[in-house]
Amino acid sequence: MVNADKSFTGIIRLQGQAFRFKAQLDARGGSEITIPRAGRPPLLVAFRSIETPAARIHGEITADGRLLEFEAFPAAFTGNVGDQHPLAGGRFNVILQKADADMGNGFFAMIVNAKGAARLVGKLADRTAFTIASYLGDGGSTAWLVAVHGPLYLAKTGMLWGELILRKAMVPDGPDLTGRLDWLRPPNARLFHDAFLLPLDVAGERYPVPAMGISVITGWADSTGFSLSARSVDGEDIVQSGIWPATNRPSLTPPVAAGMNIEFSQKNGVLKGTFMRMIDGKGVKVPYEGLMLTESFVLPGFEAGLRGAGFFWNTGAGGSIEVAD
Repeated sequence: MVNADKSFTGIIRLQGQAFRFKAQLDARGGSEITIPRAGRPPLLVAFRSIETPAARIHGEITADGRLLEFEAFPAAFTGNVGDQHPLAGGRFNVILQKADADMGNGFFAMIVNAKGAARLVGKLADRTAFTIASYLGDGGSTAWLVAVHGPLYLAKTGMLWGELILRKAMVPDGPDLTGRLDWLRPPNARLFHDAFLLPLDVAGERYPVPAMGISVITGWADSTGFSLSARSVDGEDIVQSGIWPATNRPSLTPPVAAGMNIEFSQKNGVLKGTFMRMIDGKGVKVPYEGLMLTESFVLPGFEAGLRGAGFFWNTGAGGSIEVAD
């Protein structure tokens, strides 16, 4: 936070730790500070410039001999008594599009509070759960910007970072939230044994909880057909049809392939279930989970009319779950 006398305070989150600081802007709008760390070299932070009219601050952090560039942008919440962010209470269901053929789609929900703080809660395609705190920065007249940076796995050796763009004017025929996140995964972390750094394209939209008796797919008090697909790199794909009623209790149409079942939570859009796969000559029950969307749009690599996506996993491999109308 920058005060009228050009002093400012902040928090730097790095490698699973939070470092609070105070500083003063000089006549050029910059500042250099040193932040001590227990048992490690201090962080050297340089605030270089302020960009107008968006008032972004650019700079660098030197940590353990590595130079990390950063960009800070203003929050929309002013802090005045009674102020509330225009998206307060909003929930956005977001798909992390698969970046590799032998894995599925991660997903998360972004929940915005009254002060414009955003909480991202979800799972990656290797089943890793994550919660990342951020906020909605003002990106001008057309969009909010959300910076994402969070450690992963018990040893904090993985990372998920990037930027999300949330349109201020919601789009009826396309995703309201887009962007790209980078997923750094250490070796032997879960499911996939190799280490990797993969980009994940992001697509999501606001998820207003449907009123009782209103279908999450049609937006009306009626039923419609849908397809549920489980796709894997080994080619053992399952495509199952079903009926999605206004009660939002979907059912699968007989004959049901591979003993598949489906559960759906209207409250948060979470989709889950199981089906059977043959693994090493034995029938194994395979769980899946994902998130549903309330609008249909087209994304590269997906079936037309995408309404939800997620992943399944079994010994040594995973795959993609997709719901289409």
